[in-house]
Formats: sequence, structure tokens, C-alpha cells
Amino acid sequence: MNLLKVLRNRQSGQWSPYKAETSILDAQYSGFELSQTVEFDQDNHTASVTSVAIDSDAEQYLLAGLGDGTLCIHRIRAKLKESGYGYQSKVDWRAGKTHPGKHKHGVKTVSWFTDNGIFLSSGRDGKLKVWDTNAGSVVEEFKIEEGINHHSLADPAVGPLVAVASKSRNVVLADMHSGAACHTLRGHTGEVFTLAWHPGESRILATGSRDHKIMLWDVRQSKSYLCTLDYNNVRFKRSKDLKLSGESHQGGIHGLEFSSCGRYLYSCGGDRRIRKWDVSTKKNMKTKFPELSTKHDGHTDMKNITGGQVDLLFVPELHNISVFHTTTGALLSGLVGHYSTVYTLAFSARDTVLYSGGRDRFILGWDPPIQISAAEASKYGDVDAKGKSNKQLKQYTVDTWSSDEDQENENEET
Repeated sequence: MNLLKVLRNRQSGQWSPYKAETSILDAQYSGFELSQTVEFDQDNHTASVTSVAIDSDAEQYLLAGLGDGTLCIHRIRAKLKESGYGYQSKVDWRAGKTHPGKHKHGVKTVSWFTDNGIFLSSGRDGKLKVWDTNAGSVVEEFKIEEGINHHSLADPAVGPLVAVASKSRNVVLADMHSGAACHTLRGHTGEVFTLAWHPGESRILATGSRDHKIMLWDVRQSKSYLCTLDYNNVRFKRSKDLKLSGESHQGGIHGLEFSSCGRYLYSCGGDRRIRKWDVSTKKNMKTKFPELSTKHDGHTDMKNITGGQVDLLFVPELHNISVFHTTTGALLSGLVGHYSTVYTLAFSARDTVLYSGGRDRFILGWDPPIQISAAEASKYGDVDAKGKSNKQLKQYTVDTWSSDEDQENENEET
């Protein structure tokens, strides 16, 4: 992308502010590369990274759950790197094997509450735990009958509800105020792998199961079940020609992700297919996504990133992350950096950074091109004839704002 051309077109009035903004975002979102801005402290990862979450306040803390039940909180920009450009993360808190609140088995999902003071974790031991971040201790615990595959926190407008998908065929709604399971959604005939709350209609929940079905529920109704999405329910097809199969995929449903507007729902199945659904009409959009070269086990993270003229869908595919055009379904690119299977994704809209974790025990950041260019411009100065750096940062391009603020905060704490 020629940024100067975009600015000139905006300045001359040929482009509207919206077109200029979306053009820049398109180029940034579709050009992610392995981060040169943040390097994570990987030494505290004793097992595969199964789930990550960014805090909703300042987006400066990354919560990570590991395959051995360990939990970590990384302060992403804790300090400047000792050599080179960018920041080194720091593990501010860790619940390892000796912590009394640690999960006995692998962590499946971690998530922040509406602020940084509380976070949630769930795992294969069948427990959903509510943690006090400052005290580093469990303040509430829900015991689910079967091992948990995934949990998701509802919008505050609905209340402090947490939807839990487990090896049971039922979906449990846990109420954080009462500390008890307040409702059970019954309808699936197989293990429930994944679920997602509608971003606009906050009472609507989508669930996916081993029974090949995606179900929509209204949790405020006594009879919560609304419908099952059918892959034979296609646009521009007369109703008398429809042959409803009652299935959404030809395999279990492992990933669900709503678009930011809530109009569309993306699903990923054990049949290695991605489908796009119109939530208002309940129709299969028949978007031609390519077949995925991956095997699913439990929940699969998917991230829909919007803001540009084109919405993008990021899906883990073996040890890479595939990027798809949500309108055409075309594969745009792949993010290569992990050495083994990628399990989890998280996106920071504030910093425009994608984070991923996987079986290789690494958390990686992915920067847009503009940050990569800044990193290249801010590295150590010229290299002499012997190939040695002059060991001085370029003072006109290096970013020291965050580090100064962090240092001031550390001084106030001490």
C-alpha cells in the first residue's frame, strides 16, 4: 500500500475519510507478520499454550492457560529489550503446580471479566473458576459434571452469565452472582464443543456439537431453543425444493465466530469446512471457503477482524494461521511462525496486534506492516565494515513512551 497516495487522495478530496481509513486498515490487517515489537517470556510455559485472552481495559495484559493446568498473566510491554527494538514481556503472576487453585488437568479456556480485577478459567477437570486478580486466588468455583471444552462470558446487559460447553450434551449457564448453575440448555444429542454470544442481540447464544448441529438459543425465554442451522437451507432456493437434513456440517462443530455486526456467523467443522451463515434468515451463504488441512479436537478459536473494506477471518490450520476473505472465501495468506499446532488466538484492536499460542509452548505476536516498518527503522544504527552494530538506538524513531509510563508506575508502587 502506498500510504502517501492515500493521504494525497484524502487531502485532495478524491477519497472520503471512510475510504481512506478502510484502505489503510485493509493493508494492515491483510499484511500481518511475526512481531518485532514484543518478545514474550516463554520460560514460564511448562506445557502447550491452549488459550489466551487480552484484558478489555488497557489491553496490556495477556492471560494464558496451559495444557498442564498452569495459568500465567503476562504484562506485554514490561520493559525495553536489552538489545534491539521493542519490548520484553514479564510474567506478573503465575499459578503453577503448587498453587492451591490450579486446575488438575489442562486449561481449555481463559477470559477476563468486564475489568482486570476478575478473570475466569475452565478446564478438563470440569471446573469453571472465578479468580481475584489482585489476590491471585479463586473466589468462586462451579463444578460441571463433565470435562469443559469451552466457556464464554455473556454481555453485562444479560447479567453475569457464563455459558459452558462440556462433554455433556447440555449447555450450562452459570450465574456468577448466585454461584450456581441457573439454567441448562437441552437439545444437542452429542458433546458440545463450542459456543458464542451474539454481539448485538446479547441474549442470543450459538452452540456447536458433535451431533453436526449449530443451535441458536434465546436464554431469556423459558423454552430457549430457537432453531438449528441447516446447510441445505440456501439463498435463492425455493422452499419447496429444500430437503432439510437438520445438520449444519458433515462433522462435529468445533468453532463459532460472529461478525462484529452480528449479521453473520462463521462455523468450522470436523468435515474440514468453514461455513458462513446469515443469522437473520438462518440461511447458508454457500461462501466457497477452501477445505482446511487440519484435524480438530474440542474447541477451535476463530477471529473475525473488521474495520477495513474487507472483513477477514483468521483460523488456526496445523502450525500456521490461515487468513480468509469473508465475502469470497478466498485464502489470502498464512501466518507462519509456530513450530507445532496452533491452538488459540486473541486480537488487540487498540494495538492492532494478533496473538497466538500453540503446542510448541510459545505465545507469538503478529504486527501489521506499519509496525514492522517502524521496528526496522528503530533498530540499532549502522553496521560497520566488520558487521558490528554501533549499539545505539536511533533516537528519532524509537518509541519510549510506554516504557517511561511503566517506569513511573513502578516507581510509584515502590
